[in-house]
Amino acid sequence: MSGAICGKAKTPDIAALIRAALANSTGVLNVIDPENWLANRALGYAQLNERERAAIAHFSLLWGLFELQVMNARANAVGLVRKVEDWDSTRGLQRDPFEGAFHYFRSRYFLNGTFGDLFEGLRFGRSDCRKLVEEALSQEQPTPKDMIAALLLITYRLRNNLFHGEKWAYGIRDQRQNFENANQVLMRALELS
Repeated sequence: MSGAICGKAKTPDIAALIRAALANSTGVLNVIDPENWLANRALGYAQLNERERAAIAHFSLLWGLFELQVMNARANAVGLVRKVEDWDSTRGLQRDPFEGAFHYFRSRYFLNGTFGDLFEGLRFGRSDCRKLVEEALSQEQPTPKDMIAALLLITYRLRNNLFHGEKWAYGIRDQRQNFENANQVLMRALELS
């Protein structure tokens, strides 16, 4: 048996590792380009333009930073609402930084006074505070606390749908504005921390 599975680790041949690294300037053997791989294997990825790909990539990075710095790596719907309540009670909240994203999501999900298929596509679970989001989106001027909580809950649902595969089921189409607005929400929320 080799390696360090159950015993003492084998000392690596440093010279061989250096030769291998020098032979391949990336330092990784058998390099596969992620862009090409996704374009060839992930439904719809090849049709995404650079801005769409960037919005999704930025979202992934911003969510990770937000979850660590704001939510102590334990994001969930109830925790997001509690965080907004804490911000509101300790410093007060302003609508202005979040207005653009709120108007975007309101016009997307609350059309002609009803919540349609796009809203259902967020796939709220039992503990995802759907009612809070519905109440905020159905008002033109919700309180800053309700607005920001609703935006973070929508962002959380976008995150779950992306990371758990729902967005890939239909080729991740028509998502650029969702992720660009969610990115704005995450950056503004990070600024509150």
